[in-house]
Amino acid sequence: MLNEQNDRLFEIDSESELRNYEIFQFLGSELQYSRKFYKAEIGGKIVGILNGGHGIKPQIEKIFDGLYIISTDMNIYLFNVQLQKIIDRKLDSIIYKIHIHSTGVIVACELDFYSLDLLNLNINWHTPFPSIITDFNIDQERIQIVTDGCVKYLIDLSNGNFC
Repeated sequence: MLNEQNDRLFEIDSESELRNYEIFQFLGSELQYSRKFYKAEIGGKIVGILNGGHGIKPQIEKIFDGLYIISTDMNIYLFNVQLQKIIDRKLDSIIYKIHIHSTGVIVACELDFYSLDLLNLNINWHTPFPSIITDFNIDQERIQIVTDGCVKYLIDLSNGNFC
């Protein structure tokens, strides 16, 4: 999931072991119960990531040099390495995948899709679904989505509306 060889994600055995590292900032610390612990080396900084252990590892995507998107559980973060600043946004359901697109950061969640602004994580659009998303495909203009029960949807990436 990482785009540079110098950026790595490591699973750590415990939170106490994670705290032995010189951590720039902890992400996911608002979780009531953390079951997985990760150390991410991003742009020369070490970020600690606490995860609920839902079976989805944290994801890190490089937007451009020094600017990264990080997701874990229902939270997404924008990390500006040069400014040493992290912006966060809590979404409505578990994040499956993040995808950098010309229209913004496309976030596939268990029950929703979001488009977030690349520079501040403001919501461009949000499209909720009545049941769990089981499969999806993102192309240049649309998202093809399948929910449980094999119900299919098509969403326009420019505005989040159904096609």
